[in-house]
Amino acid sequence: VSALFIRGVGFIYNRTIWSLIPETEDYQEFNNVKRRRRRKFDKYVPFPTRSSSNSPEYEDNLGESIRSYINTGETVLEVATGVGITAVIAARCVGDEGKIITYEGSKSRVKEAENVVELNDVIDKVEINQGIVESDSSRLSDGNSADNIIPVSELPSADVFIIDCDGCEFGILNNSGKLPKKIIVEHHAVLDIQPEIEYQPDRIRDRLYDLGYDILSETETEMNESLPQFGNAETVFVAQK
Repeated sequence: VSALFIRGVGFIYNRTIWSLIPETEDYQEFNNVKRRRRRKFDKYVPFPTRSSSNSPEYEDNLGESIRSYINTGETVLEVATGVGITAVIAARCVGDEGKIITYEGSKSRVKEAENVVELNDVIDKVEINQGIVESDSSRLSDGNSADNIIPVSELPSADVFIIDCDGCEFGILNNSGKLPKKIIVEHHAVLDIQPEIEYQPDRIRDRLYDLGYDILSETETEMNESLPQFGNAETVFVAQK
């Protein structure tokens, strides 16, 4: 009962009082990327706050693929932004001559991603667009709607695509006329929508081969147990024509 009470108090605190608490000079970090400034009292309340815990392994599989295969000066197109962690990782890889163009349907996530790229001093290299890429138009995170729909055919040209859109990778890969020389695809199940998206890495691999890509890297890892809606495993593919 006491544990349940503390969780309940923490839930209310994080959604009401937390945003009113003054910030500190310390940062919450996800995979070596600053996500939020910590708040005073983070260390003293008996429950996790929105800025208290770090996540060093957040998107680790995708992040390592980005670090290994994105080069200085490249233009990278990312679908979807999430909270901006992988956009920052990619921005660090492309250097001053490169650029990241990223799309996210959730307005709340766009706002957080803008904060993340600013905190990490890459705001001049990251262009965040609020909108749904056409293949993703039926499934919006956080219950938000997009101001606009971006057909895959209207995406700008890029040297690299990062596809991290929770099930929409199949639709994007079917729009083969817009795909670049190099592509990084994260794939896992999505079990909290109808119809469910099954974990089918063989299908992704075969599609990449059909499109004329060579597989440079294929890394499977276990999914975080706290995210059962994404199944038990994920694979990140890196492919190049």
